[in-house]
Amino acid sequence: MPDREIPLLRLSGSYADVGAAIGEACRDTIVRECDTGSWAMPLGRSAREQLAIADAYAEVTRPRMPWLFEELEGCAGTAGVDPRALWACCIEEIWYAPRTAGVPGAAISGRCSDLVATAVQPKGVLSTR
Repeated sequence: MPDREIPLLRLSGSYADVGAAIGEACRDTIVRECDTGSWAMPLGRSAREQLAIADAYAEVTRPRMPWLFEELEGCAGTAGVDPRALWACCIEEIWYAPRTAGVPGAAISGRCSDLVATAVQPKGVLSTR
């Protein structure tokens, strides 16, 4: 894989404004990554199932971090993508098979998204601890 430069953006404004600026600056990448037809789905899921799992994460996260969704919605709107798809792309844990603590390659505890994963666990998709 070729080295890619990560753009450094200095932005200000409301969360929605910052999201919109990110959507404009990174449009090509965002559009490519949010194309549900090109997603490599874990565990044979459909894009619809993947988005439903992301929705479960959103139910837990949105009330606690509304500013994050303002930024994502601003970004998605400017880039012209489904905000649910952009949110799904942000959730690491839904893109691989469940991992079990104590097993080689298991997820590392303590990351923010691990806390959400522990709280959500939609329909047994995520492993329990």
